[in-house]
Amino acid sequence: KNNELLEVTIENLYKAHIGQELDVYWSYKRYIPTLEEYQQMVEYKTGILFKNILDYFYLSSIHISDELYDEYNEILLKLGLFFQIRDDYINVTDIKYWKTKGFCEDFDEKKYSYLIIKYNNNKEV
Repeated sequence: KNNELLEVTIENLYKAHIGQELDVYWSYKRYIPTLEEYQQMVEYKTGILFKNILDYFYLSSIHISDELYDEYNEILLKLGLFFQIRDDYINVTDIKYWKTKGFCEDFDEKKYSYLIIKYNNNKEV
């Protein structure tokens, strides 16, 4: 079980790095991803870290059925998406956030937030 848990944790951390790299790569290349690409990036960058907790429980002595694992997995990946979109939104709307992190920090870092991606994808339709 410990080896399996270690393998899954390493795989999850690998995916988290891929998600972070996609975010940086898109900024560097000035590529605005589709909503589907953004969602996949967030699933890797943010959601996978929530999922890692579930994997720990699933592979440890705490028994979770396969059906329950699948349901929790879906919820946690959506929680990661919510968390990222909320962070993108707060980044441009919350004065308290600006005081600690700077005004529109994502824009300073030349990152594409959900708001820009959503606008760009709606514009193409």
